[in-house]
Amino acid sequence: MPAQISDRKADLKYLRVAAPAVAAGWFALRGGAVSFPAEPTVYDLLVDAPDGISRVQVKTTTFWTKYGWAVGVGHHPDTHAKRRGHRVAYDPDVIDLFFIIDGDLTIYLIPSRAIAGRLQVVLRTYKKYIVEYSAGMADVEAWLGEVGAGLGVPVDEVLPESVRAGMLALTGDIAHNVVRLAVPLTSYLMGVAVGRGASPQEALRIVAELVPPGEK
Repeated sequence: MPAQISDRKADLKYLRVAAPAVAAGWFALRGGAVSFPAEPTVYDLLVDAPDGISRVQVKTTTFWTKYGWAVGVGHHPDTHAKRRGHRVAYDPDVIDLFFIIDGDLTIYLIPSRAIAGRLQVVLRTYKKYIVEYSAGMADVEAWLGEVGAGLGVPVDEVLPESVRAGMLALTGDIAHNVVRLAVPLTSYLMGVAVGRGASPQEALRIVAELVPPGEK
């Protein structure tokens, strides 16, 4: 008997196809009236929200680099060309927002002028534009709260956003460029170092310098 669709797991190979619908739903749930413009247009969605109309370009990435998720934000001058030619940057006077979903299903909403002129960006440098984490992040926050309470550690004080972002990026590099098994053990050693007087920033820097570069 063929597997029921409810039994199938989400597959990132469908992310690009699913993204416009995900973006439309995200805006609609926040009171935006979403339109899919007729071709040819440079933007993917037209969103009429209380704060005005926005032209939205939807992008996805499953491309991981040693610096984190990287996404192409350029486009072909002729969107209907059959041959793949050079890419050009989007004109910020034509696009208002980039709605980007990475391979962890984290969602970014980035003003076009923050990307203007670029053909590719590394998303870790745009963390302030994250509008929704993957579904598991809510469970992570609850878990960290429980662990912090159990250990008598103020999570917000010892694990601020800057340190958390650095740890997530670094452990991702270790998992991809060393081995996943090394992630929890390395994190423990870094915790011991901080407990003995090293600053979190210093521990992050030292370990980051030890991680071998990823494949190009």
